[in-house]
Amino acid sequence: MEDNRNPDDVLKAQRMLIMVFGFATLMSTFWMTLMAYNGITMGQEQGGETFAQILTYWGMAAPAVWIFCNVMAFAKINRGDADGAKYYPLIPAFWAIIWFAAQVSG
Repeated sequence: MEDNRNPDDVLKAQRMLIMVFGFATLMSTFWMTLMAYNGITMGQEQGGETFAQILTYWGMAAPAVWIFCNVMAFAKINRGDADGAKYYPLIPAFWAIIWFAAQVSG
């Protein structure tokens, strides 16, 4: 099948897809940050002290990971390397999955 799309339309669609994934992972990023901040302010610990600290720092690092991954994805798309950008939006999602799984197991 022949691709008759304009390169500008493809670039616009790729950016929109990154925005959709970015918004979806932003909700979990806010949740992780809020819960990690709550852990710091309330002094709650869910297991060993070291484990709780790791979960707290993991949650507090979530916004930085989210920003880094989305900026890198947009930069690669703008340079025309959409294949290199396709895994960056997944990193914040896996960051959240690992954090939530650790919370449940902790």
